[in-house]
Amino acid sequence: MAMIIAGMRILFMFLAIPAVGWASGSASTFYEKGQYREALAIYERSLASGGPETELLFNAGLCCYRLREYPRAILYFEKALLWKSGCGPCRDMRDRANRAAGIERMEMPGDSTSGTLQRAVSRINSLYAFAIGSLMLSMAIALRLFAKSKQVKHRNGVNWTLVAVALVCMALAFSREWSLKRMKSYILMETVQLHQSPDPLSPAAAELPAGIKLDELLRIGDWVKVTSVSWETGWVPSGKIEKIGL
Repeated sequence: MAMIIAGMRILFMFLAIPAVGWASGSASTFYEKGQYREALAIYERSLASGGPETELLFNAGLCCYRLREYPRAILYFEKALLWKSGCGPCRDMRDRANRAAGIERMEMPGDSTSGTLQRAVSRINSLYAFAIGSLMLSMAIALRLFAKSKQVKHRNGVNWTLVAVALVCMALAFSREWSLKRMKSYILMETVQLHQSPDPLSPAAAELPAGIKLDELLRIGDWVKVTSVSWETGWVPSGKIEKIGL
């Protein structure tokens, strides 16, 4: 029985690659016909089955871009860049999706070191940074209290290094949380009506497409008064928007 199961697994491995290739081909046909939703569904199934990550992520992002689902498109292009950082088309389409969504990427031109540092800091998880800082601080305290200088060479140097790393991690965590708390820019996750007052029965001033950037003016309960990039002002439910960092 075990040999039969092992044989089936090996057969599946040999059939998986042609299946992914066939799926990508049919998705390309849908894409060329302008049936982006159908093509996206095929690409997402191929990703779930373990297809080639960068290519499928890029193609899925293109479908989302054509569907004007800019937040999803940006997410796919960013994931593709994580798999292949040198993917020029992925970077270009990500920037185009950002512009279409009204998101401005704050990178210093001509200073690759600053740009790289900024991108790294923007991806820091505050909870992880705080946890690492706490761990380093605990190690420094334990080293100070229990380790004798003869047991650990350069104990003071190691101790102060741990303290410095702990302080940097905690400072990054608090800085990121503070910036998120002060942030007043949002991205619309789905198409919604822009109401004239914080009431679902109030008249709609306009319809806002998914993916555009909104700036908060006022918040009352579950409603947020916003202004769009085209200077339309009104109220939207807070559950339809997501805070972003520019």
